[in-house]
Amino acid sequence: MVPPDASARAARHAALGDPTRLTIVDLLALSSHSPSELQQVLEVPSNLLAHHLDVLEDPGEIASWGVMTTPALVVDDEVVVSGRVPTAAEVSDVLARR
Repeated sequence: MVPPDASARAARHAALGDPTRLTIVDLLALSSHSPSELQQVLEVPSNLLAHHLDVLEDPGEIASWGVMTTPALVVDDEVVVSGRVPTAAEVSDVLARR
């Protein structure tokens, strides 16, 4: 049986269903990149990159998690850190508990 919250969670994570957007998230998780750097790495036109960034930056999506300050770390629909960048140790600890 599919859990009752699965549909809502799938809708929230739909933005990551696109390989380009998932790659953008992977790249930005490692370090900051300018749009021109992302465009060069991904080999996509600027208008397409802008579209993908718009989808990933949807303020309604961010607010749906109750995050009002960024950056934030959300894991399994739970806000783990908000308003600052977590340390590597914090991220490791969060992932180890999942």
